[in-house]
Amino acid sequence: GYNTTTDNLDKLCNYFKCPIEKLVEHIPDEDSSDKGI
Repeated sequence: GYNTTTDNLDKLCNYFKCPIEKLVEHIPDEDSSDKGI
């Protein structure tokens, strides 16, 4: 996967003039299980 900071996400949202939902999507790891986090 790819990691980024919230500052970068904020800059991208401002640049593209769109909400964060248009930029990112949460896709769980295939091997992850519910760890209570």
